[in-house]
Amino acid sequence: MFRLLFVLCPLTVWAAGISGTVFDPSGGVVPDAAVSVVQIETGSAQSAKTNAQGDFSVSGLGAGRYQLEVRSLGFALFRQVVDAGEATRVFPVLQLGAVRETVDVTVDLQQPAPAGPRRVRVGGNVQAARLLAAAKPQYPESARARGAQGTILLQAVMLTDGSLDGLRVLSAPDAELAEAAMDAVKQWRYRPTLLNGQPVEVVTTIAINYQPARP
Repeated sequence: MFRLLFVLCPLTVWAAGISGTVFDPSGGVVPDAAVSVVQIETGSAQSAKTNAQGDFSVSGLGAGRYQLEVRSLGFALFRQVVDAGEATRVFPVLQLGAVRETVDVTVDLQQPAPAGPRRVRVGGNVQAARLLAAAKPQYPESARARGAQGTILLQAVMLTDGSLDGLRVLSAPDAELAEAAMDAVKQWRYRPTLLNGQPVEVVTTIAINYQPARP
């Protein structure tokens, strides 16, 4: 008589993982980017860094939906919802971050002489744009006499030759101050942002702060 022998093997549960390669808009890989994955249902998180080839891998995840985020200096934050399976591959493409300039224009409201900018702060990029020539925004005497103040927020596209195109006002508390800010910024010139050694166009936001001088 033959006996049938049944062997029960434990069911293997495969852990999910997310891996991939991070690229920039030119198709080059992005090393040393910070990658995080957060399970949407539970909030549990894991993180990784891309290697010299732009590759990353996060393993030991439970199956489910994850929020993938990639951060790298000079690039905008990348977000993507990923359904993680046994071996999920993704290929994030990072976009360049915007450049931001901040200029303070201060004036003593008790004195007739207007003052120039006190501080210029240039935001960082992949290879950061740098302000080369900046005409000083003027504080119009009539605006000073009225006590006008506040922040003029401008936006433009920085072209590959370092000039600005499409300059426009995003917000302004005073029309005369906005005109003075526009007149100055139109003359600004930059060393353009470089991506992999090549100049690229980026959006730049410029804040001109008109405020009374502090005693």
